Parts: sequence; structure tokens; C-alpha cells
Amino acid sequence: MSILKINPITYDGLSFTNIGITETDSGIAASFTTFPGLALGITTPYGAALEWGGVNAGVYGANSSEVVNFNYTVSSTSASTLIDTVGQLYTADIFSGPGVSLTAVETIYDTSGNLIGTDTYTMGATNLPTITLSTPEQTVNVQLTLTMAIGSTGTSASTLVISALQQSFGTIAAPATASIGDIVFADLNNTGLESAFDSGPGVADVT
Repeated sequence: MSILKINPITYDGLSFTNIGITETDSGIAASFTTFPGLALGITTPYGAALEWGGVNAGVYGANSSEVVNFNYTVSSTSASTLIDTVGQLYTADIFSGPGVSLTAVETIYDTSGNLIGTDTYTMGATNLPTITLSTPEQTVNVQLTLTMAIGSTGTSASTLVISALQQSFGTIAAPATASIGDIVFADLNNTGLESAFDSGPGVADVT
């Protein structure tokens, strides 16, 4: 197993931290952690993204596989902005021959470890549907398992090579917060609001 750590990246209102990658290979494989390309922040139609570009990773021939696990934390740099969607793009430059498969399993958790979004994708070279989080959060933890494999039906001509992948994050404005006002009143008409019917000096001697 190989391990790669990447320095934090802040871009376009999002902070990507705790970026760690582990990889397990079998058969003939070009290691992602050996040739990770460049990790950077970019702007996409979905929002700010963490992208690995210029990657040189892949598998060749029958019974070869490469399983890459990505883990990182994404935070909005503004308390008034929440993360609500996740988009993804996996680019397979070469996807040829029998027995070839590419699978990505995405799971997103809140800071308490609760699952708030998940999906599984197969094949590559496409913009995939976004994941809508069950609850928008200022900080989320992302786990992505990318599996490149060639089964026993593969031949010497079976090849899968990827050059880029990205995870992008859409945001929304955080809901307005409530505050304590400056008067205590008797809600005589039971509306929950201070109406003209309730108006007056308020209830005396209440702090």
C-alpha cells in the first residue's frame, strides 16, 4: 500500500484540508500516488472544486487493479455559506479491451460522522449527476474510492488510464438567524407576532 499527503488548498470560498490518499495495486499498474499530477482548486459550473490534473494512473492486462482511496475535509470559509451539492468528473483517456471497469464510490459525512450524501458511478469520461446533501453543512468530510480494474477476461490489449478527476461543491446562503428583541409583550391574539392588537409598553419588570 502507498500513501500520499497533500498540503491544504483554499480556493474560491472553500478550504480543502486533511487531504490523504492511499492506494493498493495488483498486477500491472501505474501508481496514482507515484504520478499524482497536480492538485489544485478550480471553478466549475458546480462551484469551487478540488481537481487532480495531469495524473498518470492506470492498469494494464488481465487481473490487474488499482484501488485509490481519497479522504479530505471541505469547509466554507464563510459562516454565511453552506455546502449543499457535490459534483464529480472522472476522465478516462484510455478505456479499451475486454474486462475493463472503472467504479467510483462517493460518501459524504457531516462533522459528527453522519452520512449526508452518497452515490456510486461506473465507467468514465463524463460529467456525472451531482449529489444533493441531505443537510447543507459548513464543513463536510469526503471519502472517495476509485477502483480501476481488468478482470480475468482481460487480454494484453486491455488498458485503462486516467489523467484527471475532480470533486466540486455547490453552495447556498445559510438561513438567517433569529435574535432576541427588545420588548416582552402579551400575545393576546395568539399569533406569535407582536401585532397592533398587542402593542403597548410591553410587560413591565422583565429583563
